[in-house]
Amino acid sequence: MATRPLFLSFRDAGAGIASIWLSERNFRVHIVAAAAALWLGWAFELLVWEWLALLLMVVVTLSLELLNSALEALTDLYQPDVHPLARRAKNAAAGAVLLSAAVAVAVAALTFGPRLPQAVALLAAALVSAPQALAAAGIAGLIAASCAVPLRRGGRAH
Repeated sequence: MATRPLFLSFRDAGAGIASIWLSERNFRVHIVAAAAALWLGWAFELLVWEWLALLLMVVVTLSLELLNSALEALTDLYQPDVHPLARRAKNAAAGAVLLSAAVAVAVAALTFGPRLPQAVALLAAALVSAPQALAAAGIAGLIAASCAVPLRRGGRAH
C-alpha cells in the first residue's frame, strides 16, 4: 500500500476545520471566545501554569466541538430520520462540549476575575487617551457579533 504524503493529511485536517467554521455557529462562537481569552492572557502576562490551563481548555473545547460536529454529520448520514438513539448520541456529544465550555468559563473566571479591576482601569485609560481605540473596540465587537450569525440556514435536529 502506498504511503500518503503527510502534507495531504494536514491539508485535509485544515479543510475539516474550515468546513466546521463555515457551517457551525457554535464553533465560531468558541473561536471568538478563545481569541478573547488568549488576548487577555497576553494583555495580563499570565504565568506559565495559567497559560497551560487556558490553552488546555481552548484546545479541549474546540476539539470536542469538532468531534460533536463530526458525530452529528455521521448520525445524519446513517440515520436521516428522527430516532431516539440518534438524538441520544447527538445530545451526549453536545453535553461533552457544554461541560468543557463550562469548565473553560470557570478557568477564565479564576484566571481573569482577580484582574478585572486592572482591566477596567486599563480600558478606561486607553479609551480616554486614544479615541481610535474605541473605534477598534467597536469594530472588534462587530466582528465578534458577526461570528455568532449563522452562515447557513437549515439542518435537522434529531
